Amino acid sequence: MDRKPLNILGYRRSSYGHAEAHAIVKGAFIEMLGREPRSEEAAQWRAWLDKTGCNADTLRRALITTPEFQARHGALDPLELHAFRTQRWLKAIQAELKKQEVRPDAKALYAGVLRTLVH
Repeated sequence: MDRKPLNILGYRRSSYGHAEAHAIVKGAFIEMLGREPRSEEAAQWRAWLDKTGCNADTLRRALITTPEFQARHGALDPLELHAFRTQRWLKAIQAELKKQEVRPDAKALYAGVLRTLVH
């Protein structure tokens, strides 16, 4: 059994390659802040993921404490992270489906939803 060491929060360390860490950071920024990270932010948060061994949800929880998130969405209890994410994605999916005359394929739907999530 692979027993990775614990991270700073007491969970098994997550380890990501460069491309995966970049995708995690980009996705978290789009979901939580409605924008892509600037290059220095992406580098900072990739380094943070590597140093701390934290996972993508811990990154999202860190982003909800930022003034930028709170100005856009208000304060959010970290325990409500998944409810927030679910609501955000569902609204974006519904908005995208209303724009389409015919049901789009999954790739087109996803592309449209991402455009909706980025303000």
